[in-house]
Amino acid sequence: MLALPALVLINNVVKSGCDLKTIQALARHSTAQLSMEVYATADPKRLREAAETAAGHIEDILEHDSWCVFGVRNVAGAEHENATPDEP
Repeated sequence: MLALPALVLINNVVKSGCDLKTIQALARHSTAQLSMEVYATADPKRLREAAETAAGHIEDILEHDSWCVFGVRNVAGAEHENATPDEP
């Protein structure tokens, strides 16, 4: 088996979506924060995909779970009649 430089190995483990504690252990760092500061970089494509996935989940919730919208209004402190514009 070929020995990969730690940077290559850990960067690919990070990109795979592995959990932080596993990355920390593989990198032999004292904290997960250190591992992220040393190895993690934001990938524009993955950022876009994550934002689109999150937006899709939010749209699904708002579309199918009317109780959730009501709950968000209450948590936000909005008055029920003022929280959203009148529906057509």
